[in-house]
Amino acid sequence: MLTFAHIWIFWLAPLPLLVWWLVPARAERTPAIRVPFVSRLQAAGGGASSNGLQQGPVSFVVRGLVWLLVLSALARPQWLERPIERVVPTRDLLLLVDLSGSMEHKDFTNATGQPVNRLDAVKEVLGDFFLAMNRDELSGIYKRLDEIDTREVKTVSHRPRRDLYFWPLAAALLVSLATHSWKLLTGRAAAVPSGKSARLRVNTQTFELETLE
Repeated sequence: MLTFAHIWIFWLAPLPLLVWWLVPARAERTPAIRVPFVSRLQAAGGGASSNGLQQGPVSFVVRGLVWLLVLSALARPQWLERPIERVVPTRDLLLLVDLSGSMEHKDFTNATGQPVNRLDAVKEVLGDFFLAMNRDELSGIYKRLDEIDTREVKTVSHRPRRDLYFWPLAAALLVSLATHSWKLLTGRAAAVPSGKSARLRVNTQTFELETLE
């Protein structure tokens, strides 16, 4: 199952639009020459070279896609595997021994059949618990307790996870590289001269732009 560790990161998705709307655009001043025949000059020179990815809906979609991919990587996507369950048996053991004077009554018999008081009988029965020195002996004691009382079984569940943040980052990098590569290729294609040169002049009588072969 796909999940995100920081899902709140996607609330930053409209941040570029807010910056574009609220922050004023930067004003650039470049020297230019104003002529009344710009359109005819562009037509005579083969048209102005423009890059389709520089402005327009395509550029907006590409930049938005890269921004969403970066946000997806920051949100830390994770793939949760199936839960792994492990059964852990547990036991609650509480020993209460009465140490009052009534424990002195000899109304019990030991393993040899001799009469003993109640405290000695308790020591003989519970002595195995205090003499268990290793895990095997303690497991044997627990096994005998299971025959008397039920035990509680707890199930511990763990779900392994795999981080997938590098996939959105790789996709954003590939989209950005493809966009810039397309800009370079289209810019070179537009900059290649066409083999046939044309000279321009202004007619002194009509003040119109003329092309000289």
